[in-house]
Amino acid sequence: MALKQAVIDMMAVRQLRTAVRELDVPVDDYRQKRSLAGGLRGSRRATAEALLEFLSEKEVKRLCRRRGVDSKGRRRVLVARLLASTAARSQVAADLQFGHSTDRAGFTPAGIAAFSDLRPAAVVRELIQNSLDAALIDAGEPCARVRFERGTCTLDEIPGVGSYRGALQKALKEHPPTGSARPVVERIKRTLEQESHEVLSVTDNGVGLDGRRMSALLSDGVSAKSGNASGTFGNGHSVVVPASNLRYVLYGGLTADGESYGAGQAVLASHRDDGDWQGRSGRGVYLKSFKPKSSDVPFTLAQGTEIPQIVASAIERVRADHGHGAAVIIPAFNNFGHRQSLREAVFRAAAFNFFQAIHEERLVVEVDDSEDAGVLEATNLREVLSAYRDEQRLGRAGAFLSGRKANEAYEALVDGESHEIETTLGDVAVQLVLRETGRRSVGLCRNGMWITEELPMFQGAFADRQPFQALILLDSDREGGFFELIQEAETPLHDKLALKQMEPDRQRALRTTLRELRAGIKQLVPATTEEVYPLQDILAFQFDDVEGQGKGGRQPSYWGRVGTTRRATTVRRKIGKREPGGPGQGGAGGGRKRRDARIVVEPIFRIASVPTGAGRRAVHVECSEEFENAELRMFVDENVDATCDRQTRVQAASVLLSNVVVNGRALQDRELVSNGDGACVGAKLGALAADAKIVVEADYAIPEGALRVRPGQEPALRIEILSSREVSPKDGGSGDGAEAD
Repeated sequence: MALKQAVIDMMAVRQLRTAVRELDVPVDDYRQKRSLAGGLRGSRRATAEALLEFLSEKEVKRLCRRRGVDSKGRRRVLVARLLASTAARSQVAADLQFGHSTDRAGFTPAGIAAFSDLRPAAVVRELIQNSLDAALIDAGEPCARVRFERGTCTLDEIPGVGSYRGALQKALKEHPPTGSARPVVERIKRTLEQESHEVLSVTDNGVGLDGRRMSALLSDGVSAKSGNASGTFGNGHSVVVPASNLRYVLYGGLTADGESYGAGQAVLASHRDDGDWQGRSGRGVYLKSFKPKSSDVPFTLAQGTEIPQIVASAIERVRADHGHGAAVIIPAFNNFGHRQSLREAVFRAAAFNFFQAIHEERLVVEVDDSEDAGVLEATNLREVLSAYRDEQRLGRAGAFLSGRKANEAYEALVDGESHEIETTLGDVAVQLVLRETGRRSVGLCRNGMWITEELPMFQGAFADRQPFQALILLDSDREGGFFELIQEAETPLHDKLALKQMEPDRQRALRTTLRELRAGIKQLVPATTEEVYPLQDILAFQFDDVEGQGKGGRQPSYWGRVGTTRRATTVRRKIGKREPGGPGQGGAGGGRKRRDARIVVEPIFRIASVPTGAGRRAVHVECSEEFENAELRMFVDENVDATCDRQTRVQAASVLLSNVVVNGRALQDRELVSNGDGACVGAKLGALAADAKIVVEADYAIPEGALRVRPGQEPALRIEILSSREVSPKDGGSGDGAEAD
């Protein structure tokens, strides 16, 4: 930040009020610090030199240390040094530059659009992950310390904002905003009209960003991390860009030998300069110049006094706190598009995703916000997690796992027994806790970060085992080959394993190791004491006659009271002529032919369902012939509503679903069925082939007001496979389909 803003931030309310009165600056409210600071910030009369007069000598010394200026000497000398350092920084040669490119890109390029649905956990997780790697692996620190600090700046303090405006105007001529680009452009325009902006600075004690690492960060998909780290700079920081309403992120680095670097990147759209036959990239980079392609470091970066003040201030924070590290500065910070406080967003994401690193005292997260502040560490981790113990749905803020699952995983880490499972790629550490009830789950953590519990070949493998929670703990210091295979299989956000992206031999090696782990965990978990049948066997059982199946017929059926697909085949039987005056005839109307009809039901689906934990079910479905546009729904099947009135079939309340997984793959939003309130009430299975067998897993919740149930009791649920053409647009509508209790 500029010197003027730094002075204002140091001033107490009493000093601000005195400065406002003596400099005759109009303000809205003399009692509010924000109003006083805003008035001084916008006044030309309140220069940095004038405001320094309201600080004591002790405060001026503290300001010098914070800004990396020599703090020895008396007040007059210190003030001169501060003003001189500001003048030196004003001669910065770096600027926001858009390099030559023949590629055309609009305001919603794929690399950014993939993360446009801003989720606090995704941004915070990415920032902490990079800091964790930089501190523990690259710098060899025993503990990573990450600080999130919210501040303010004026528009002209954002480096390169003039070039940003010019590039925006040229991009708008070439790419008039339509569709999803329109709200992006409108947001940018509104932001450029504002004078004051919030800034989020994230600093750490990592190895720092030197020229090579900074260049990798500014590139697309280029990694400067060690092989044991969790991802690449270029890909990962695309997650952070939407947290700025300008889509502009700045970076600062301080190496162990004292060298400092500054840079940044902004994402607009490709454009063309006047008289330039080549186009310009839509991605701008804050630097001094581009180097030839043959150079190891493709950019000439701002260093030392060339670094803009907003970045230099964050670097000085790193210097004062750690001596080396990195800073990510997000101007025009939009609070992740959520109303929650910065502390809540950061603590939630950190606790959910890095509970292992925090518990093992390898990570401390600090939040410094004028409205709320705090430190998340091992001593209060359990308290933070416990606040979300009853949360079963992800929500947009949770992103990667629910509060209930995060608590279960943390308890397995802390309270579980430690085991070593032997595999062909070495021993693997596993934490295991057995439970009387609940889910059977195996989660994966790597380098202290939660990855996933959707492991290939693990779905449904423990149905005959006692409920348990297991954690596979991979650490780059222990595991070699298996660690590398898992790292290679991870998706860009490091929250799933995608084996298809691997080379065939590497994929086979990973599958082999996962099978060995699965077998090892099964040996550690006792078989359930209940009489358990695999769902495939249950589907083959023969039950009593099913109503509507025809005379004396038996059908392979399901648990409990069952129905099958009502595939209505109308059979018309000709009724002979009725004689006048016959039985029941009045003498008139004789001779008229009538056609009667009955419904013959043809079974298509067989369904079996079992609970796999509190509020979660696994549904096995078999399809005897092809079926188009299949959807799975759950309904409350108690046949009474909250008023105790009997329901018709189409009035049955739809059960709310979340975390839906089909054959081990999590469904995306477009594959879910929503009701009028936006809640998920079904899963689209699409076209099913003859003899198809699928497994659908989902968390479920009974909608409020649907049914009165005693505490601890669960109502009967009906599961149906419907055709989307038969489903009413309204929540409760259902067509004919297979059903099971």
